[in-house]
Amino acid sequence: MRRAAAARDQAGRRISRFAGPGLAAVTTRLSLPVASAPVEGNVNRIETTKRQSYGRVG
Repeated sequence: MRRAAAARDQAGRRISRFAGPGLAAVTTRLSLPVASAPVEGNVNRIETTKRQSYGRVG
């Protein structure tokens, strides 16, 4: 972030300005374990419903 803030180009400064305040939140979220089981369950339910509507279950 320091390098981006000290960058001479506008893109680097823009990244540091907008990403700086949320960096702690992003770092915290990425350090937590991710559980995708609820999402996968919903996807499977939707796929099963679609298969039933097309007449092929399996």
